[in-house]
Amino acid sequence: MVFKTTRSPRLILCILAAVMLLQSCADAGKPVDTAPETDTVDTTDTTPASDIATATDTETAVPTTETADTAAPFVIPEPDDESDYVPGYDYKYGSAGTLEKGTVVVSVFVDDAATSWGDSASDEMMKNLMRTNLIAACDWLTEKAAEYGKQAWFFCDWKKYPELARSVRFKDDLTSDHIAASLLEADHLYYKESFRINKLRQKYHAENVIFLFFFNTEFDNDLRPCAMPAIDDYTICEFSNLYAKWGRRRISNNGIMAHEILHLFGAHDLYYEEFEDGEGYLTTPIKKEYIEHLMEEYEAGTYDRIDIMCGSYELIDLDLTSTVSELTAYYVGWTDSSADQEEWDLPLAERFSD
Repeated sequence: MVFKTTRSPRLILCILAAVMLLQSCADAGKPVDTAPETDTVDTTDTTPASDIATATDTETAVPTTETADTAAPFVIPEPDDESDYVPGYDYKYGSAGTLEKGTVVVSVFVDDAATSWGDSASDEMMKNLMRTNLIAACDWLTEKAAEYGKQAWFFCDWKKYPELARSVRFKDDLTSDHIAASLLEADHLYYKESFRINKLRQKYHAENVIFLFFFNTEFDNDLRPCAMPAIDDYTICEFSNLYAKWGRRRISNNGIMAHEILHLFGAHDLYYEEFEDGEGYLTTPIKKEYIEHLMEEYEAGTYDRIDIMCGSYELIDLDLTSTVSELTAYYVGWTDSSADQEEWDLPLAERFSD
């Protein structure tokens, strides 16, 4: 569920224009690099997982899924500080290329002017729920990749890998506006995290690094989870905003997390929402006619399960009861072609659009 469609040229132009505007302001809202004089800004950008989440009752290992007739068994390499691994992916499409081989997931817990993470029992419970949902989402994506004959695994469990949990504080309210929040977070990632990406990829023998920003919002929050692509040369870091509670009764469950992670690898929304021009949000580049056709086919019983990118919560349950269609598999790099993409003249996958 996203408002902003990833890797949209219109979005990039919109955000770059906003970047130029922000850069003309005097350090409005950016995380600072020196010790704060007040408690409204904090320089901390890393926090050990032991300070962030209490262990759940069971260990959850990174899956080594073997699916018959689709993918051979594989062994996930252990992280190694002395590793001399050289990733094959060259950042051409941001910190997330194709959804294959290893991906490091960095979870960033955000304190801002409106929300914060504390040490209360309810906050600890929510953090543990976010961790459990994230692991389930990544395991599910590993299984879906195997169905297409691909090997994809994730390093996401901050209990097992403490350095993959960070915290950051902003002095502005990042829950009030998607565009402003995304710009400030992009600034933070560019200055604080870009130089670390190569080290993470090398240590974890991974090709991709993505960032998930967790906000401790209440149910009165109207912002939905959203994904943010790389912006040309401005930042290579790809990230998603995930809100603990939102929409009066919803939480960021495992299906929503899988949906947002797929966005970071190039998948498009397969539901359609229209907004007035000037609101700062863009709809999916997928044709409305195709989406209507997809919904008609689903309602007619043609599909047993609908694509998880048809993630408008009015239409389907996002608790991993969906699947990954051939079209979405094509966009994230699991197939080289898609019959629907060709028949309906849909946008090319980014890796074929140069």
